[in-house]
Amino acid sequence: MGPFEYLVIGTLVVLAGVFLWHLLKPEFGALTWIWRILFSVCLLASMPVVFVLMAFSNLNHGFLYGVLYCIGATLWLIFFILKEGGRLRRGIYFLFVGLTAALLAAAVGVQEYQDFRFDAAPSVFSQIGVEAYLPYGENTQVAKLNNTASLQLKKDLPVLDGDSAFYPMYASFARAVYPNAAYDPQSSVVRASDTETAYQNLLAGKVNLIFVTEPSVQLTKALNSQKINLKMTPIAKEGLVFFTNAANPVNNLRAEDIKKIYAKEVTNWRDLGGKSQEILAFQHPKNSGAQTVMENFMNDIVMTKPLIQKDASDPKSYSGEVISYKNEKNAVGYGFRVQMADMLKNEQIKILSLNDVQASRENMQNKTYPVLFDVYAVTADNPDENTQKFVDWMLTEEGQKLVKDMGYVPVK
Repeated sequence: MGPFEYLVIGTLVVLAGVFLWHLLKPEFGALTWIWRILFSVCLLASMPVVFVLMAFSNLNHGFLYGVLYCIGATLWLIFFILKEGGRLRRGIYFLFVGLTAALLAAAVGVQEYQDFRFDAAPSVFSQIGVEAYLPYGENTQVAKLNNTASLQLKKDLPVLDGDSAFYPMYASFARAVYPNAAYDPQSSVVRASDTETAYQNLLAGKVNLIFVTEPSVQLTKALNSQKINLKMTPIAKEGLVFFTNAANPVNNLRAEDIKKIYAKEVTNWRDLGGKSQEILAFQHPKNSGAQTVMENFMNDIVMTKPLIQKDASDPKSYSGEVISYKNEKNAVGYGFRVQMADMLKNEQIKILSLNDVQASRENMQNKTYPVLFDVYAVTADNPDENTQKFVDWMLTEEGQKLVKDMGYVPVK
């Protein structure tokens, strides 16, 4: 072999090392705009169109970037050496041109497949229903008193609404106090929705009593600006839990780790004792109960922007809708303990310990778990007689027993 062949082989060995570095350290594969432009210039030797594709595409697979970068850099080297090259050298050049084109097509294909699979995967929270907790449903899983409750409402029933995460609790209240009937969670006097909708329904006078977390900062400002006063009575506590894919080797995180993840100060599971994978951190929509509790947990630390759903009509644009948790192998999310442990029961999802404390029912109820928050029964400032009686009854021994039996934390 002549000097040229040795030079090419040596260059390929060096570039192969760079490629392996991309494989072993994938967090460095997410190229910045500067790296994208430099990378595109490398490929310009064989494929001018690649400049546009790579500078403006959404490809994010580090190892494919590594492959294309190495081959592109080699092409530039060969291009200048082969200006007066013979047939063999030109053959080597065109071999690399074809390989570059094939790998670029593979990069685009893999990315498109990954995007399709991710978009098609259902949100975990969409799998959580309240049908198993209807107050008088067949085989209902609500908690029940051994004896007839001391409060019995026969008419003028308060219309209830609330976050579906708390539905098992207030459905248990309804079974104890309301007449035996079919209560549809969409349209009856015992409804289920989400925190923001429940507040809106209460303010609009559509319901009498809601079961929610405290209002978000935005909602609080809106209430204050309209000079609306609400009566908020803590009736239970619940835990904010963090979870990941069951295959993730990480079992415990510190509160500081969670805050660093959602402030984007820690971006790879390797830094937390896991595999070398970029952390895919899911959030909840603004004004939702879980997001409000999480923002309170973060305190003054600003959370990174949430993952946003692509617009179905235009894959290159975004709808503005926050993507709910999808159980990817590198994912992390948060929610409420009863919702995730009792209502969902998904063996592919692992609830993480926090500060070495398991997120168990027992640790919630003995208050050793680090992140507990109040669940409120919220009414207008001057509720009607039956609504106030019902709220007062929830704080009795009977009401608090149902709170505990349903897996929440009593306040008394």
